[in-house]
Amino acid sequence: MTTGAQAEVSGLEAHLGYWLRLVSNQVSHAFRLKVEAEGVSVSEWVVLRELYRLASGSPGALVRSLGMTKGRCRS
Repeated sequence: MTTGAQAEVSGLEAHLGYWLRLVSNQVSHAFRLKVEAEGVSVSEWVVLRELYRLASGSPGALVRSLGMTKGRCRS
């Protein structure tokens, strides 16, 4: 609670979280550009990378490893 005067708030640049987010955004953007230059989206790259890691397995194993839920098939 302030009495009369507003408490001074530090600038964004004074916070580690701000800089970590900035670096994360820059790295993610650069990665996305490199992957898309090869004709693949980041989402597609994630699935391809996980398929490579699993080497073999069922679609259910892939879904579990990606933390996804099985969709309901409607026909």
